[in-house]
Amino acid sequence: DGTAMRLTTAKYYTPSHKVIHEQGITPDIEVSLTREEEEALNLRRTPGLLDSPEYAGRREEILAVRDWQLERATDLFKGVMLYQQRNGKMARANKTPALPKP
Repeated sequence: DGTAMRLTTAKYYTPSHKVIHEQGITPDIEVSLTREEEEALNLRRTPGLLDSPEYAGRREEILAVRDWQLERATDLFKGVMLYQQRNGKMARANKTPALPKP
């Protein structure tokens, strides 16, 4: 029937080698969702679930829920990229020209 199960016995580490297995990571920036938003996003992320008759009447409502966490993360990355671009341009503009050899 195509079902499968994966058993993972490895631990999960951050880039600084901190073990996060069974505890996760506390985010630097938290974006809270309502219970309804969390439920809708979980339903939307489950493959094929919205096509089932059980959710046929709520499909449009569920698809209309905004993923505020994803949107704020995208905003953050855009801000970082913009900062780096502007900082790089300013650094290049402020470089002292090389002096000619005596």
